[in-house]
Amino acid sequence: MRFYRLSVFNPHQKSQVSRNAYNENRAKPFTLSSYVKRDPNGPGWVPGFATDRFDPGALDIQFQFTENSLTTFDTSSGAASITIKGIDIATVKNAENLRGKTVSLYAGMGKGLPLSNPEQSGEILLGTVLSSVGNWEGTDLSLTLYVLPYIVPPEQWGTPIAPGLTPTGQQQPVDNLQFHCRWGEDLTMATKQALKSAATNYRIDFKIPNTVRLATREYLARYHSLKDLCIGIGRIWKESQGLDLAISIRSNSLVVTTEDHTRSPIRVPFEELMGQPSWNGPTEISFTTAMRANICVGDLVELPNISEAGLIMAQNSAAIFALRQHSLFAGTYVVRTISHLGQFRSKDGLQWASTFTCYPKGPKAKP
Repeated sequence: MRFYRLSVFNPHQKSQVSRNAYNENRAKPFTLSSYVKRDPNGPGWVPGFATDRFDPGALDIQFQFTENSLTTFDTSSGAASITIKGIDIATVKNAENLRGKTVSLYAGMGKGLPLSNPEQSGEILLGTVLSSVGNWEGTDLSLTLYVLPYIVPPEQWGTPIAPGLTPTGQQQPVDNLQFHCRWGEDLTMATKQALKSAATNYRIDFKIPNTVRLATREYLARYHSLKDLCIGIGRIWKESQGLDLAISIRSNSLVVTTEDHTRSPIRVPFEELMGQPSWNGPTEISFTTAMRANICVGDLVELPNISEAGLIMAQNSAAIFALRQHSLFAGTYVVRTISHLGQFRSKDGLQWASTFTCYPKGPKAKP
């Protein structure tokens, strides 16, 4: 069963400046889910998770966005689009007041037929609302949220989070995020300090080899936003260490990985693939599965051989099949981008799916 849980709530307020910024933001938080559970505080039902009971009357939602490393310039990893159909009129009227709210989206395949994978469900988006639009056409009410795929702390609301866009209209100093590493100092420690000061709402998780990496020269720079800071850090690592650094968002954590980090791959069984993998170029492939959240940017995935699918064939065709049992896509790959496409009420299975773009493991295979 298709599972989603969408929550819109106020961001954590830490300072007097942030509280003043939200004085006029009176839109009420809300949570929607396709699974429900009994209300522990009284009669009725409340939004649940993938292991609870499916709600056939859940509202229809549609969303589409691409996960990418924050160190890349790829414009496809921009704001996510989430449309809720059948929303109440009060929420539509207060659509403009949802700007600056925090959005959390869980998705996947919950408990129940035809496909039950609640362990692969999880949070695929945690970010800040850039803008929201309410539509009323005939008897159809809908709400569309445009969400930045990371949280903008309230104290950084005065900085541009998109070209020409400042959420609160406050005139605050920009370029207030700094990266500084002197010549001969540990580049890893400098990266940790810069990310901790910029991403106060995230836990920083470094998954890189435990070796000292010395800066080849002094680096000092200031940036507008968290995205710009991550791009700058990626360029510094490439120049100083010759390594591609990936910074990805997993729920409330910023995960920092490098291509030389050794970790166990996530195996993708043959029966979980939707269609065949395809080559996008000499060193890049893509494959599609049902909506899932247990694979993130920078993870290793392992694709199986065709022979591992347990196919049943006639005896005369066994010799011919033996020549074809090794798939060209079998092997270990590094996830570069993830595209999530969800249309809850669509009959097409590909409208509730995740597409992964990967390159073969090993620095020589990467362009």
